[in-house]
Amino acid sequence: MNPHPPGALLPGRVIFKGWTFLQHPDLNWSGDKLWRVVNNFGWYRPSFALLFRAALLVYFTVPVQADRLPPHDLNAEESVLGSILIDGHTITQIAGYLSADHFYREINRQCFETCHDLFQRDEAINQVTVTHELENRGILEDVGGAAYLAHLISVTPTSVHIKHYANLVHRTATMRRLIVAAADIADIGYRDDPNVDMALSAAEDALFSIRQGSQTRDFAPLSESFTPYLEQSSPL
Repeated sequence: MNPHPPGALLPGRVIFKGWTFLQHPDLNWSGDKLWRVVNNFGWYRPSFALLFRAALLVYFTVPVQADRLPPHDLNAEESVLGSILIDGHTITQIAGYLSADHFYREINRQCFETCHDLFQRDEAINQVTVTHELENRGILEDVGGAAYLAHLISVTPTSVHIKHYANLVHRTATMRRLIVAAADIADIGYRDDPNVDMALSAAEDALFSIRQGSQTRDFAPLSESFTPYLEQSSPL
């Protein structure tokens, strides 16, 4: 007989969940930030200590379905962005294959979206232009400032392998979408719909949408798309 029923709050489960939370890529638990949190909640005051500890205990011990982060590869994401910043023309190799939604980390999504918009406007893509565009959008500091763009360049071995980096990002994004689709299919099953064919069709659609999103499309700057029409309409 299992002494620990499903959802039991085991010590290992509590520790692992807390560690997983602290390791989330969008969190930056610097000593200064942690001290501000503790100070604001009044950890040093006996009247607040119990409440603060109770809040942490509840958060880290609430049963969850899975104590794992979704698949992702931050190194590959940074290498894709670094490759584009090193050589802006490399984005043409992946623009039809990769989108901002494929990136796991929010700041990387914002950086890629900015680069892609510059590409669509047929403007130069480099550290200077991307920094300027992020600043115009009011999100430069949100992504870590110019220092983060410099970091992306410094950690990228070479821009030659951008397709390989993009494949890694795309693969993990597909796995995350598969997890979501699996949850949707499970929900369909739990509904116990009398119409089995309709339920199966809905499940198939959930999987088909993932495969459809994996198809490669060819992208080109708008100026290239309109060039043939402009040449035809120009006077002889």
